[in-house]
Amino acid sequence: MSSFSGLDFVAVDMETANAQRASVCAVGIALVRAGEVVATEKILVQPPTGLDSFSALNRGIHGICAEDVKDAPAWDEVAGQLEVLGSQLPLVAHNAAFDRGAYEAACAEAGRTAQPMEWLDLLELSRRLRPDFRQHTLPVLAEAYGVTLENHHDAEQDARACAEVLVAIAKEQGVQRLGELWPQGGQVGTPATARRRPSVPTPTSEPAEDDPSRQEWFSRASKTKAADMPKAVAGADPSHPLHGEHVVISGPVQGRDRYKLWERIAEVGGHPQKNVTKKTTVLVAGNRDDLAGLVSGDAAVAVNMTTKERKATEYAAAGQPIRAMTAAAFMEVLGGQEPEDGVSLLGRRTPGVEPTEVQPEEAPSAAALASEAGDAPVPADDRREDDGGRAGRTYGSSAYTPSALRRSRFDDDGPRPWERTEPKRSRTPASYGGGPAPHQWGDAPASQQQGRPNEGVRVAKKIAGVVMMLVALFCVLMTAAGIGQVVEDLGAGDSGDVAIGVGMTAVFALISIWLATKALRWMRG
Repeated sequence: MSSFSGLDFVAVDMETANAQRASVCAVGIALVRAGEVVATEKILVQPPTGLDSFSALNRGIHGICAEDVKDAPAWDEVAGQLEVLGSQLPLVAHNAAFDRGAYEAACAEAGRTAQPMEWLDLLELSRRLRPDFRQHTLPVLAEAYGVTLENHHDAEQDARACAEVLVAIAKEQGVQRLGELWPQGGQVGTPATARRRPSVPTPTSEPAEDDPSRQEWFSRASKTKAADMPKAVAGADPSHPLHGEHVVISGPVQGRDRYKLWERIAEVGGHPQKNVTKKTTVLVAGNRDDLAGLVSGDAAVAVNMTTKERKATEYAAAGQPIRAMTAAAFMEVLGGQEPEDGVSLLGRRTPGVEPTEVQPEEAPSAAALASEAGDAPVPADDRREDDGGRAGRTYGSSAYTPSALRRSRFDDDGPRPWERTEPKRSRTPASYGGGPAPHQWGDAPASQQQGRPNEGVRVAKKIAGVVMMLVALFCVLMTAAGIGQVVEDLGAGDSGDVAIGVGMTAVFALISIWLATKALRWMRG
């Protein structure tokens, strides 16, 4: 066994889309067990501040743009995986105040409750142990301890370098546990309420590869794009409960690899999805032992919903039939069994009525759902052919009706009745013989004056632009003359005139830039 068996931790690095800490766009992870880096990962994230929040400065630093993260998971999913790791191992970051602040700010922006985790700061440790270093930046520390860091600000490489530097410091200090490096413990909680706690020895009885909850972060699923998801097997048994269903998994499912679950769904004829869409019919709530909170509509519970759960409830409230399952119920259904509980139909909550799980005999039919949405009842001979005779089939007390509550006769690619919108129409006059024109219904024509520029204003702006450009050129000449005068005063050693000359030169330079910019804009019309 390694002499550093107590060096178990997770190194973290976060990159942001702009100056806001909530704009996390990439998370780097390095898992360390017994003083060895056993896995690293870089996860691109859709910034909670939006895809349009990338600044040119930050793009130049880490090279990530909106195009790179448009298919990436939302922050809610990535934060959940980070919390799984942080609940079992301390998180180490170089300048942990930034990374912890970014995590908590992104959670606040996404409407997610930040979880208390222990954060250890490599920057603080280096300053405390090695005051002789001229700097304590990550590249300087990496060079000092012989750690390779080829691309600084790449989240994965920074996380790995942070991990390897910490291991090198531990070896240099001759310590075997993190608690010996941070005897006062790390920071726990939000920046406003952060407190110190003593570090405790990390359990090391089981190897990293035997811990599926940690390994899910590094699984193939995190790298799979929506277009590369496993496809439903054409020859699958149509009587399987998940055949033809569009299934989304939110949260860990009993520690199982998510990509393998997707493959299993596809094998039985289902359609695994990365995110909730208008086709989704099944939501697996892996973080919940029961579904009472998810279907209650309680605002306090909604705060802790994942992004997928929140989106599914919104679609369900709009009339889309979606069934939620716990992880245990989903595994039973995946195996072709009938779960006795753990399955509920999402939908509207009746005011003043406490929500309960739908009983089998009360499960709404496709015709009832279509009628509620404003469409005609579905004839018996117009049901989907791929139902496999499963319409109305129930599973114990779970009200699990595999196909009867799906999209029914509505085309998979077309809008549903409650999603159709009629074009707005307005009253427009129409000629009617020689008398006054009565009003008739019709599409309102676009105004003939709309968008027509005022020619006089355009000409005036162009003339003013030419004048402003001439003034700008004059200011440029004055700037050049001022520079020459400053040089002359410097040679003469007259500091007072130098200060005045620099100030006037700067003023003329700024005026010339502003005038030239404004003039070009006006001259272009």
